[in-house]
Amino acid sequence: MTENEIRKRFCIDKAHFAMIDNALASKKANILYADTDGLLLNYNGIDMIYGTQSEDAAKRVLRVLPHTDTVVCSSLNEVNAVKEVYPRIKTAKPCFQVRYEKAVDFQLADGAVIKPMLPTRENFNLVYSTYTLHYSLEEIEKLISEETFLCCELGGEIVGYIGKHEEGSIGLLEVFPSARGKGVGSALLCAAVKNALARGEIAYSNIVENNEASLKLHARLGYYPSKKLIFWCY
Repeated sequence: MTENEIRKRFCIDKAHFAMIDNALASKKANILYADTDGLLLNYNGIDMIYGTQSEDAAKRVLRVLPHTDTVVCSSLNEVNAVKEVYPRIKTAKPCFQVRYEKAVDFQLADGAVIKPMLPTRENFNLVYSTYTLHYSLEEIEKLISEETFLCCELGGEIVGYIGKHEEGSIGLLEVFPSARGKGVGSALLCAAVKNALARGEIAYSNIVENNEASLKLHARLGYYPSKKLIFWCY
């Protein structure tokens, strides 16, 4: 299948398809399987299976992938197939996707400024020591060096930041306790979305199913998640 044929066959829900669409748009995705059974591709070291109609169909698609550590699935049938084909994979983290079709302006008060985060040793260490999910220092360095990170400065000090994960989703949003409740998170998210859309990218994010704070933040800005979940299996 060509990329256009893949989109026509599988993109029924644009929000649910966002991660796959981003991988295809990058022109760097390795399409491992694309047929009526389903879709399997690898992007930046992450395998993604999408659109299979049954657990058996998912197993047939996965046969072209002899080994993997991380698979993103589009259904529970695929999750079950992944766990059977790769017994070492135990965890399936359900996530909503939000696809940002338009930018929203959000003005910060109190002299706060949003600016690009420079790829310096100081900033590498800052993100590594404050981001709440696990990344190695080397992974943080690589992500910041891709120049997609923004930070918020207040009084000349960084009080929050946002970036992009390795699969292209907007995330790594962190606001330091001293600046919470001042709209810093909203301002960072809006700025990141605006920048991504200006670059012609597929702007989207993954939100863990039970992350009520992030879901509420998005709702306040008029952004709503896909009705269907994806599952990060590892």
